[in-house]
Amino acid sequence: MRTKDFIHTLTAGLLAATLCLPLTTACSDDEPLEDGTENTDPSDDPNGNEDNPSDSGDNTEGEHDNGNGITYNDEDLTFDEAANLYTIHTTRGLWAWGLMNYGFPTTSAVLAADIKMGEYLPEGYTEDNNWWAQTDLMGDITFDGAGHTISGMRIENSYSAQSLFRRVAEGAKVTNLTVEGDIRYTGSDRRTYAGGIASECNGGLITNYTFRGTIDGGAVDATGYSQTDLTMIGGIAGYAYNSATISGCSAQGTFTAGGSYSVVGGIVGQVNRESLTQTVKDCHTPADCHVTGDMAGGIAGYVYMAWIRDCSSEAEVTGLSEAGGIIGYLDYQGATGCYTTSACRVNAPRYAGGLVGWLSSGYLFGCYSQAEVTGTESGSRAGYAGGLAGFGDGGYLIGCYFAGTAQAPERAMPFIGYQNYSVDDTRGSYSSGRILTGGTEDTSLANVYQGRQGLKQVGLDADGQPDWATATAELNAAITAYNSSNTRDCEYHFVQTDGTSNPPTLAKGAPGAE
Repeated sequence: MRTKDFIHTLTAGLLAATLCLPLTTACSDDEPLEDGTENTDPSDDPNGNEDNPSDSGDNTEGEHDNGNGITYNDEDLTFDEAANLYTIHTTRGLWAWGLMNYGFPTTSAVLAADIKMGEYLPEGYTEDNNWWAQTDLMGDITFDGAGHTISGMRIENSYSAQSLFRRVAEGAKVTNLTVEGDIRYTGSDRRTYAGGIASECNGGLITNYTFRGTIDGGAVDATGYSQTDLTMIGGIAGYAYNSATISGCSAQGTFTAGGSYSVVGGIVGQVNRESLTQTVKDCHTPADCHVTGDMAGGIAGYVYMAWIRDCSSEAEVTGLSEAGGIIGYLDYQGATGCYTTSACRVNAPRYAGGLVGWLSSGYLFGCYSQAEVTGTESGSRAGYAGGLAGFGDGGYLIGCYFAGTAQAPERAMPFIGYQNYSVDDTRGSYSSGRILTGGTEDTSLANVYQGRQGLKQVGLDADGQPDWATATAELNAAITAYNSSNTRDCEYHFVQTDGTSNPPTLAKGAPGAE
């Protein structure tokens, strides 16, 4: 069984590993460049090319050389020296810009048209592997998609970084872009990061981005508890840390990793805190998003000391161990203003939760789940299901509700499927959901309210329906009470927008703010 000590040790190792280039199998022996950045030798190309990717055509009049052997003309790529900005018009132009300075662009870029990968292929590349995913955005570099789409991206190799960009580092920004493509890892390195936009977001900003496609992280099994045993897969980013912000993003398609200790999320695989400004917010995964991993979440696979805010999921989430509609494994900090709809399906053989699979000393503030949650059987494991969390190992549930179905062969509960240590404060949580254990519905667990005095059943309204008017008032009262006596405020409240016979929705602002 996982412990908090293991997770903390694992996290420390991950952060320490970034002192070396974390997305290669080993630190480079190359000497650094004069500006102190890493000298990425083009011979490290994941396709095995000994030379830089190059255009096999001759350089003709009016063409330019990007310094890496790719020739282009003004129909491909234009440069505004005053703005230090390249405008990308074609696939060749994207390649030329992306390989500037061996993958470390010093100029921002904006798309002027939709880009179809494969229309131009440097020597050594194929239709099945048509992008060199080793470009790092650093400093104040911005890549602006300007509402355009990069389609047909195909990345299939054994390199440990799989994405449109290898890294979006502190100060860099990617915005207003849609990418469509397929990514497949074919190697055996236990440390693999893959995302639709970035393998890792190291303090950068990714905003207003959509990915459509598939990401397959393989099935590398862990042999020990260390940072090298992790596969991190996310529809947007594999790994986010160090003041990273991912906002206004969505991802649809299939994101999967079959190995043990893999972390897979619809938006991001793993989120680690190195700064209090780090967050994932206002992101969404639709019903045609399918997430599978050892620790799987509709938004994030594993979250340590970070916040998930104002995110929603309709995804189908399958955990090989634990799964949550929003987060697979939550260790400190938490989720606020988040929800899963009735389209969301959460399944796991160990712990399945409508919001979180494994809750370890984290917070769920002002959230709700309408998901169908199923704890399944697998070998010696008999699953547990909770309307809000599959497993509770300390933590807080403040002003949350469940209005879906939770079922399991061993135990299903309206709030937490199984508690190892007591959750410190399950205050003001309400459930109108159906609870089935071993196929039998437990009506005593329908229409229940969890307050400081414990679990109590709530009466129905005059029409025999859940009393949502009373429940909404209780949820907001619990949030207000907690906000008045704690430093971690919930910045959301519940409002009834479809009559008192239907569950409430979330609105920004503390209760009473409107």
